[in-house]
Amino acid sequence: MKKRHLLIVVVLMLSLSLMLFIQIERVKQIKVNAKIMEQEKSKEIGYHIYKYDNDEGTMLVKIQDKENGINELILPDERVLQCYGKKQISIDYDIQNNNEYYFKAINTLGEVIDKTIVINQETLEDLMPVQYSEEKTNLTIDINYKEYKNKYYKFGESKEWLQYNSEFDILVAEAVKNNAYNEEDKSVNIYLKGADDLENEVIIKTKIAIKAELPKVKLTIRNTDTNMDIEKMKQDIKNKLAESNISAGFMDIALGGEEIVQSNAEDAKTIFDTWGRVGYTGRWYYDANGKAIINSENTNNYTGFYYSKRMDYNEIELEYTNTTTDRDDDMMGCMIRFNKNSNGTVSTYLFALDRHDNGGGISNGAYNGLLKITGKSFAHGNVSVLQRVNKVWKRNQWTKYKIMAKENNIKVYIDDELVIDYTDNSAPILEGSYGFFSYSQAYSMYKDIQGKGLKYYSLKEAIDITNWDKDTNCIININNDKEEDLTDEVALKLNENKIYYIGVTTEEHKSELDEFLPKIINRGKYVNSEDYEQMVNSIVEYVKKIKK
Repeated sequence: MKKRHLLIVVVLMLSLSLMLFIQIERVKQIKVNAKIMEQEKSKEIGYHIYKYDNDEGTMLVKIQDKENGINELILPDERVLQCYGKKQISIDYDIQNNNEYYFKAINTLGEVIDKTIVINQETLEDLMPVQYSEEKTNLTIDINYKEYKNKYYKFGESKEWLQYNSEFDILVAEAVKNNAYNEEDKSVNIYLKGADDLENEVIIKTKIAIKAELPKVKLTIRNTDTNMDIEKMKQDIKNKLAESNISAGFMDIALGGEEIVQSNAEDAKTIFDTWGRVGYTGRWYYDANGKAIINSENTNNYTGFYYSKRMDYNEIELEYTNTTTDRDDDMMGCMIRFNKNSNGTVSTYLFALDRHDNGGGISNGAYNGLLKITGKSFAHGNVSVLQRVNKVWKRNQWTKYKIMAKENNIKVYIDDELVIDYTDNSAPILEGSYGFFSYSQAYSMYKDIQGKGLKYYSLKEAIDITNWDKDTNCIININNDKEEDLTDEVALKLNENKIYYIGVTTEEHKSELDEFLPKIINRGKYVNSEDYEQMVNSIVEYVKKIKK
């Protein structure tokens, strides 16, 4: 019996000894693992983005080897920095979005410490992560600015930065008001800014996906009242509708579709190769090397080179620089509101200069200034002088010109100096094209050309060319003069396309609308244009009504 007890005691002692040994070994292994982890931690590459805006910025990169020190550092641009055994190195490195940056350090033992830092939208959004919840058209937003101080946010392209203190609520309508709401993917754009005490700023743009789908309305504005600030009006209407959670979009085609032609454009030669010629043919061509239009021929009368794609621009703005290398002293200039009639005659305004220093030019400069041809052939004998200027062109020196046609007024600038301001009250030419001309002056050269043309559409044309779709559509017609297009045909087009019509005009022309609106059943509204605030409010209230 005693022997049996002794055996049990021996077995227990052996078991305890084994357990103690295992525990000691486990502790040793934990210490070894901790030491390895500490060694690994002592060898690392970290970074902090402290400046960022508009897809580029600067990050602070820290490289360390606390035990052995760093011998050299190879940067992403392959530059090599000698570190002379320093335990820690810090450098600034410029970054751009959607790029990778590979850093490689070699310690004093020849061991490699490396890291690839990826800069993309996910990386940036992680700098200041956003949490949010949504209830109908209301968002609750919380932002974690982590180590960034001086915290700010703003929605869309609004200029005002708001200080962030804690989570906040915002109506989706406010995002719409600040151009932050994307209708296509139902998201809201928010800008986040964190700054340090040295005013280093990190600004990122984050997109928040939402479920809200705001009621939409598409508005087309046809404007013949050229004094109206249409861009301001559009924004004011959009903002006021947003307060009622209505998202307003604008189809601008009825404003007139501006077109621009530039001599420095990549496709300039293709464009200018299609231009027309009038008068003497001349030798007009586009010089792709100098990006200039040149007429190398000394013609016996006018030769013109014009934009022939369309001749119905109402507003035209033409800018260019001009010179010649030829010793002659005759005429060069431009045409505006140029029309070539079917019988070969033309109607146009011309701005012309000669130099008259080597033979008298054209009548010693008697025709320098604004000229006009109406329904006659393109020839010098058919012009009338509207306004003269005491100016000449410069040989072998580029001079800047700008000519503008709006309604019946023509303005001309030379080197930004206004030299012509003429209002034509005698059968004005109110639409056309533009181009250049010369007379008896070889190597007339024109470059830095920018031609802008804007067409005023009639009410009927505006309805015809607009792509009306399933969303509520409304045409806002601004015309303080008599509207010639309030016809049965236009009423039929509005009814067929289910288009709402807001006639914006003066009290004087209200009676015209009183006759027209009953023809578009329950889809028309008169708004007085004489008080801006009242006008905008009336438009908004009517749009809100038709969206119910």
